[in-house]
Amino acid sequence: MKKDRFMVKYMLMLIAFFSINLTMFNNVLGQGVVVTTPPINGTTTWGGITYNLQTTQAIIVDTIYVNTSGTVGSTVNLEVWYNPTAINGQPATFTGAPWVNIISSQAVDAGVDLAAITIPGGLSIPAASNWGFYIGDPNFTNTGVRYGSSGSVSTVTDGIVTIEIGNNVGYGWVRNSATTNHPRYFAGGVNYNFAAACTGAPTAGNAVASTSVCANENFSLSLAGNTSATDLTYQWMSSSSA
Repeated sequence: MKKDRFMVKYMLMLIAFFSINLTMFNNVLGQGVVVTTPPINGTTTWGGITYNLQTTQAIIVDTIYVNTSGTVGSTVNLEVWYNPTAINGQPATFTGAPWVNIISSQAVDAGVDLAAITIPGGLSIPAASNWGFYIGDPNFTNTGVRYGSSGSVSTVTDGIVTIEIGNNVGYGWVRNSATTNHPRYFAGGVNYNFAAACTGAPTAGNAVASTSVCANENFSLSLAGNTSATDLTYQWMSSSSA
């Protein structure tokens, strides 16, 4: 009996040791991964899905993972948009502001649980933020992503980054359509790094428009190739000529 108690105590200490050191290891690397799969499984194919991403610290998201439809060995094209305001109810159709396009069309692996969408330069998200995200087919078909039509959780977190899904957040939806499926559960995740404070002269990068710029039409501007760091402020300038 004493031997059994000793072994139980030893195993608990060993588990605690590995848990503490795994946390320290992640902090040293300065990065983390949060995924909703499992427990969420991609059981339904549709053209798009929404979710919220909340963070307590300043981070840079370099990869978004999503469950994709299609034949393994082929690819599907997906777009990614974000809104600096969290989703709380059915989003209206959009082609620009307040939504910002960060991936207009990227070919990713089809028919896999966690297809990687790479964000060039990374997406900087300030501390204490809760942003809405949309991933979908840029051609507005009803294929491309897979999500859960039901779910046992509404949040998945590592204590720093939280993915919110389900009621009033998760909509199986194509962004140019009024037809939605709700509640739905994003099957995927993010890879992120902790944002470092800016030092030296930052790189401004290039302004990128979400669509062709035409008179009296809304559009979104974002930056590509810019320095990703905290403690930066941005001032947009305009001109009536190129």
